[in-house]
Amino acid sequence: MTFNNDITGKTVKYNTTTKEEYVQNPNGNEDAHGARLLGFVNENKDGKTNLFNNLAGLKNETWSPLAESLYEAGVFFNGEVSAITGTDYSIYSPIQYHCQKNYVLIISDGNPTKDSHSILQSLIGDRTGDNQSGKLDDVAKYLYELDLSKGHSSSGQNIKTYTIGFTAGHELLRNTARAGGGKFWYVYSSQSFSIAFETFIAEVLKESTSYVAPVVPISQMERTSSGNRMFLAMFKPTERSFWKGNIKKFGIANKLPEGDAKNIGDILDANGKLAINSKNQICDSNNGDSYSAQSYWSSSPDGQEVEAGGVGEKLRAMDLSERKIYTYLRTNVNLADPSNKFNKTNITPQMLNLSEGDTTNRDKIVDFIYGWDVYDENRNGNTNEKRDWILGAFIHSRPVVVHYDNISVIYAGANDGMLHAFHNGVKNGESWTEGTGEELWAFIPPSLLPNLQNLNGETLQFFVDGSPRIFIGKDGTRDIKYVIFGLRRGGNRYIALDVTDPNSPKWLWEISPSSPGFGELGQTWSTPQIGKIRYGSEDKWVFFIGGGYDENQDNVPVTANDSKGRAVYVVDVLNGTLIWSYSYAKDSRMKYCIPSDIARVDTNGDGYIDRLYVGDTGGQIWRFDIDVRDSNGNNNPANWTGKIIFRANSGASDRRKIFYPPDVTLEKENYEILFFGTGDREAPRDKTVVNRLYAVKDKNLSTILTENDLFDVTNIEATFSEVDAKNGWYIRLENLGEKCLSSSVVFHGVVYFTTFTPAFGDPNDICFLGEGTGRLYALKYKTGYAALDLDHDGTIEPISDRSILMGEAGKTTIPSGVILTFIGGKAVAYAGVGGGVFIPPLPKTKSLVPVNWRIVTK
Repeated sequence: MTFNNDITGKTVKYNTTTKEEYVQNPNGNEDAHGARLLGFVNENKDGKTNLFNNLAGLKNETWSPLAESLYEAGVFFNGEVSAITGTDYSIYSPIQYHCQKNYVLIISDGNPTKDSHSILQSLIGDRTGDNQSGKLDDVAKYLYELDLSKGHSSSGQNIKTYTIGFTAGHELLRNTARAGGGKFWYVYSSQSFSIAFETFIAEVLKESTSYVAPVVPISQMERTSSGNRMFLAMFKPTERSFWKGNIKKFGIANKLPEGDAKNIGDILDANGKLAINSKNQICDSNNGDSYSAQSYWSSSPDGQEVEAGGVGEKLRAMDLSERKIYTYLRTNVNLADPSNKFNKTNITPQMLNLSEGDTTNRDKIVDFIYGWDVYDENRNGNTNEKRDWILGAFIHSRPVVVHYDNISVIYAGANDGMLHAFHNGVKNGESWTEGTGEELWAFIPPSLLPNLQNLNGETLQFFVDGSPRIFIGKDGTRDIKYVIFGLRRGGNRYIALDVTDPNSPKWLWEISPSSPGFGELGQTWSTPQIGKIRYGSEDKWVFFIGGGYDENQDNVPVTANDSKGRAVYVVDVLNGTLIWSYSYAKDSRMKYCIPSDIARVDTNGDGYIDRLYVGDTGGQIWRFDIDVRDSNGNNNPANWTGKIIFRANSGASDRRKIFYPPDVTLEKENYEILFFGTGDREAPRDKTVVNRLYAVKDKNLSTILTENDLFDVTNIEATFSEVDAKNGWYIRLENLGEKCLSSSVVFHGVVYFTTFTPAFGDPNDICFLGEGTGRLYALKYKTGYAALDLDHDGTIEPISDRSILMGEAGKTTIPSGVILTFIGGKAVAYAGVGGGVFIPPLPKTKSLVPVNWRIVTK
């Protein structure tokens, strides 16, 4: 049997082959000539019936020309003419895309016979080095080393061979599986055969579909930290609108000895084993590791598999009738009130954008959201069972962990339409238990109800795609905890819920373009940044957001002006009302949307945010001064100001965009330095723009800085004084298509950037899921030269030691930014990169005292 897997990873398509009819050769002997294509198995409920009917119609034969048959299967995949049978397979090849995976399963009751065609001996030769040419294991190795993509895939495209043997003399079948990159199973009964075959299918699905994009949500704020734990948000694509997701929990070594940790900060699984391998991926025995890591809450080792372990496994095991799924129907702010339950009683067809009276599809949507397979995703004819996987994808949303007095909760937005709350532990004396990982409740924003029907489509849909933020403070005398989140690609709303009681969430407020003062609001990409300001004569807690993303920026190149997102907002945390804004209406130079988070700065250390910085998609850096006191010490927003301090683009032909906020250092010479990179987050495959890494000094000049005011240190080794004399420095990213798609961070005189370079190939290639090369840059923050000996040759070379790979070249995904934390009294850094976590090197420090704080209002 030959198998191949479509690019999205859900569907296994397979075809059957049989030994070719026997013919009389010129010497008068009967010889089998390879195999012939028996038929294709359709991807529907009749496919299994047709398969078994075809198998039942086969005529039993004595000989087993396995090598010739395996060769014929390879020719079939490759769409070529068989050198043995002369069959032209050019119109039969099942391969549509170079990222499809291909497999052959050989099921045999003995060794091959009549299997020594001279073409195999000359064409294949002795691939395994056993002094025998053209044998079954030679053909398997040949197919494993073959590149069916014909150079279109940087990682190649081969055929893996698996084998099942019924007899004790199965050494050749074992060697064949080993040479073909597959596995061998010896079976001795119908039951053991069934297990082996099901295991093979599971192997195919697992290998073909695992695709992860982990993030590392670690915070230094006491009540919103993950402690000595790490949470990896994951997803994998399907061919449907519903992509699958999970959140897995791992440990972090905070002392030595601890488990198998070699260093403080090492990532450990639930059994104390190292969870990350030398390739910066989660340990997985299916990818060559000696064992698979087992995340917390997993019933068994789960490795890189998205559909195993984590909160997703716990959700799949739930009694679906016990799920607490809420929305807000605007009659009671208590979301746990029966009037807000997402069910067939409260939800009308019109709320879901269905025709009035269409209760059939209304019921299907409701049941699907709860986890029922109403659309028969697995095509087994049963629509009254649970879906194979229920939790949606975490693509851009980062989970946040909140420790209450006696319970710990994870909040995370997913592209299944919901913000989820998961149980993360309970207080046990001075420590915390690991929790259950079970879902406490989920919330569907009312603006997303009409879009839920799209989850049964064929194009990825976004819903709660933004990262939540937690405000912990007081409303008057009442202690409060609010979760605030945007929808990113899912919409143009910001929503706040009162989660002071994590088991009884309440609706607070919603911001939309129709809210007073928010007419510029685009897709809500900008993660709320919370801070305290002086407002008049009082203290006020606010959050800062950019105006959002305009889909106009999806065009490459952008030829029209943006019409939304051209603003910066300061918003009252408690009620969602606008405190102050700066927009295109006030300054016509603000003509590009601002999807970036806002960098907020307390320049004088008095505890109040007084400065904001942000970049826009036109490559401009903006500065806002929001603490302008009068003689009485009052701060009037009417006196707040904004201006452009730097332009990365010198003309219309330049298209460098800024999607992420700068990190800011406060210099003793009374100025700030901003560190940021450029790159189009929504066109990661684009190779037409030469992007930059920047360090720009803000000396509050009256003129706008450009690259002419900075020192180009790309390929020049200048002195410190030469670089310092300019208003900053920059590096041209000269790898074709390289771009900075994350925030920078400065630590102990070193600025860290991560970049992504797309793999070569057609930019419209459907196989591209983010593959390319991730790099870490570690630079002296004042000059842009290498800060560390990254190649470990004993010398820090100013230019060549600037960066290192964050995984295998051409095979990593877009890396996250570097996140710093303190573990066991030591500074440790992490960055998420496809398949796992990269631990960047840090400069040595002689005296480092971590400062931890908790924001409290009185």
